[in-house]
Amino acid sequence: MSLEFLKKIDLFNTLSDEALAEVAGKLSREEIPAGLLLTERDIPMTCLYMVESGRIAAIEVNEEGAERTVAEFEAGDCFGEIPLLTGEPCSVTTKAIQDTVVLVLFKVNFDELLSRNPSLNRHCIELLSQRLR
Repeated sequence: MSLEFLKKIDLFNTLSDEALAEVAGKLSREEIPAGLLLTERDIPMTCLYMVESGRIAAIEVNEEGAERTVAEFEAGDCFGEIPLLTGEPCSVTTKAIQDTVVLVLFKVNFDELLSRNPSLNRHCIELLSQRLR
């Protein structure tokens, strides 16, 4: 896992190399085949996802089962941080729209990083404030 990749992720771009190495040590790498759901609307999130390669769609599904893409995530994007910070369930379903590789940071590790890195904690609050406006 390259620290340079983590430096490109908005959530981690203010961290020192030492803190980034700590983050890198807590990540797992998963290969997600096209069509697989990563998250489902109204289900609590258990991890943060960072897209290393491929594409993920955030979709809404209506009562008839029709899907509508509301966002797409590509290499260098991350998602899931807001539900991890707020404790709210996921607001959309996410699905791999092509074979994708993600880096996963589980909530227990994310919480530990927040408690050990005040600058990450502050940065998360700033990002959350910006996104909720």
